[in-house]
Amino acid sequence: MSDATTATKATQERVWAAATEMEGHGREATSRAIIDRVGGSSETVLRHLRTYNKSKTPPSNVPSVPGALAQRFTGFLEAVWTEAHTVAAANMEAVRVKAAVDVCG
Repeated sequence: MSDATTATKATQERVWAAATEMEGHGREATSRAIIDRVGGSSETVLRHLRTYNKSKTPPSNVPSVPGALAQRFTGFLEAVWTEAHTVAAANMEAVRVKAAVDVCG
């Protein structure tokens, strides 16, 4: 680790942003990887990484979604998904027709 790396301030915001980006790309957000990316000391990065990981875990005192509510939401989500699929299919058909007209004249 270089002196420039340890001199860089690893703020909570920088550590959380780096961890989010790494996980978004399917990589594990380890303290070493974070230090390589944003700098800072192991102690500081580990402290911020622990709070980041805790923030992703839902509190244990939050009850599960009631079954009836989950069913209603699922029904709503299925309706939205069906509508999105219908609109996308119609748009694709319009693109196909336009492409055929453009190619054939």
